[in-house]
Amino acid sequence: LLCLQGAGFVTFNASLPSAVTITALENEQLLQVTFKYGCWLRSFFNCPCNRKAYFEMVIVRVGEGSQLGFAAEFWSSLTLGDEFSWGVQGHSWKDEDIIGMACDLEHGLMFVSVNGKYENKRGIKFENLRENLFPVFTSRSAVVKFNFGGVKFKHCPPGDDFYPILSLYREVAETA
Repeated sequence: LLCLQGAGFVTFNASLPSAVTITALENEQLLQVTFKYGCWLRSFFNCPCNRKAYFEMVIVRVGEGSQLGFAAEFWSSLTLGDEFSWGVQGHSWKDEDIIGMACDLEHGLMFVSVNGKYENKRGIKFENLRENLFPVFTSRSAVVKFNFGGVKFKHCPPGDDFYPILSLYREVAETA
């Protein structure tokens, strides 16, 4: 299914139509997503090859089996970490945590912060990277808010050369 809510397009997969609720917030610049019964969500916005992008996710209500990361366009799974996706587990996340996700497709790296603190300042290496990557989130139950760059980020990306994923999407769309 493809759904437009002010802050952007998202694709989601759910076993039941009521498994995902999407709400636009803050003048339609943020997306709040409620997950039930196990499903995934992939942003329509992507980090183009050889570029660096950033977005944030706020945990409104922590859920079971939550994972956040990046995936290839044709990825379709309830877990991250196969040959077409890269991500992190949300075992230690708490309500109101802000998870920052950055991808550096110039050097094949992913950076993750929790409340502005990067545990691995050198990044996590993408293996078998082939193409543009899309933000993805999977969960059996959670409520989260996504900021792809429609409003000011709460925390900084890992470097000044990272751009909001929304602005990279608009840049590519304008030159196409």
